[in-house]
Amino acid sequence: MGQIITLKPSNHHFEPIESTEVIASINGEPTAKRLLISGKTESLNSENHKYQTTEITEDMDFRTLGVVTWVIRKTV
Repeated sequence: MGQIITLKPSNHHFEPIESTEVIASINGEPTAKRLLISGKTESLNSENHKYQTTEITEDMDFRTLGVVTWVIRKTV
């Protein structure tokens, strides 16, 4: 079951803040996750609890591609 996601690209001066859903790229792989910021630590948390939180480290090629503004999903 898919979802339709609209986003505000990062190059439009709309920077993500704590607990924002983002489309990001980690080492070239795109992903949709919730950005968590704690002090200087950033991590990406999946809404699906089957997946672990990913801590962003300096050795990762991490980029925020955009901030999610709308999510449309089928409920039935």
